Amino acid sequence: MASRQENSAEAIETLEAAIARIEQLEQKLAKISKYSVLVKRQLENLSQEFHHRSELELLESLSLEISRLRVTINNLSSATPSSPNSQEQNSNSVSPPQKNTSYQNFVQRYRRGEGNFSSINLAQIDLTGKSLAYLNFSKANLAKANLEKADLWQIDFSEANLSEIQLLGARFYRINFREANLEKADFRGVNLAGGVNLERANLSQANFSKVNLSHPRINLRKANLSQANLSKANLSKAILREVNLSNANLSHSNLIATNLEEANLTRASLTHAIASPETIFPFDFDLEQANIYFLAPGASLPAADLSGADLHKINLSKANLSQANLSLSGLWEANLNEANFSKANLSHASLQRAKLVKANLSEANLSGANLSQADLTEANLTNANLSGVYLGNANLTGANLTQANLQKSGLSKANFSKANLTKINGVGICLSLLNLSEATLVEANLLASNLYQTNLEGANLTDAIMPDGKKYRN
Repeated sequence: MASRQENSAEAIETLEAAIARIEQLEQKLAKISKYSVLVKRQLENLSQEFHHRSELELLESLSLEISRLRVTINNLSSATPSSPNSQEQNSNSVSPPQKNTSYQNFVQRYRRGEGNFSSINLAQIDLTGKSLAYLNFSKANLAKANLEKADLWQIDFSEANLSEIQLLGARFYRINFREANLEKADFRGVNLAGGVNLERANLSQANFSKVNLSHPRINLRKANLSQANLSKANLSKAILREVNLSNANLSHSNLIATNLEEANLTRASLTHAIASPETIFPFDFDLEQANIYFLAPGASLPAADLSGADLHKINLSKANLSQANLSLSGLWEANLNEANFSKANLSHASLQRAKLVKANLSEANLSGANLSQADLTEANLTNANLSGVYLGNANLTGANLTQANLQKSGLSKANFSKANLTKINGVGICLSLLNLSEATLVEANLLASNLYQTNLEGANLTDAIMPDGKKYRN
């Protein structure tokens, strides 16, 4: 009997020591968190100061000059552009014509560090993967040239013939295509964020499928995009005034807040393109005939395909998007209050800081979605798939998660007070330090879950399967 009491006393001492150690660790963690916030603020201040320094322009200029020197020394001395006499040529590239003296002249001059190649004939030249900087190709002939995956820095292609040029995966920085002929050019995968001037350029039948044209540094004023492929292109906030888009393919494109005033949309296909109240269409444009997804508060878009769309800060409050496909979409900071997403596919969607108050997400697929800091107060998540979802700092006060699947979810600092978690699948999830006060957890499966310091004050755990596998009994 005495030995049992001793063992019990030792166990109590061990437990008390463990609790004391945990409390010490928590205090240290609190201090680390406090200092990390201060460090983060200091870093943000330093970052702002750095980005406003006058030396940045000088550094940018020097980087361009270094790029040009690297091109001159390395690219042409060790691996010059493919010549018409090359024995080993890429089977996927187009070779320049035989006996092209202009080509040989270009190589020689380029090796010497010259940069003015105005009016030169370089049709079908292969510059795949090359880095080119500070060059003048105005009025030059580069028809059918291959510049796939090339890095192009401050190059003047104004009035040049670039018809059928291959630009797949190229990167642009301050490129001038003003009045250039880019008919049938392939822009797929091109990064245009560095700035490109396409004013009055001929882009008829060019391929811009899935290209991001929303950057403010892209100038498309009075460009000819007739018969161009702009399917799934991002044209959000783009200025397309007086642009010729006749017979162009704009299906599934993003036209949120796009300015299409006086644009020519004759026979253009806008099937399932995305528009908003801020989008400006030509005066005589018929929205109903165009079959556009018009995104606005109260919109009715059941089964709409908006997968991968950039919809950040959109207002879709009280909209009907039941059974819609919004997988991989960007909905951060969107207003989705009281919207209907029942049976919708929101897998891997970005919903950070989204407002989903009283939204209907019953039977929705939210697997892998990011809902950090989202407001889901009184939202309906009945039978929703929340596996792998991240709900860090999200507010789910009064939300209904009956029979929802929360396996492998991240719930750090989420608020579930007064939420209905009846029959949830919470096997193995971490509920440590969460607020579950007055929550309903009837028949919830919490097997192997972590309930360390979870606030369960006033919670109903009737018949819930606890972490040790036993049913909870009052």
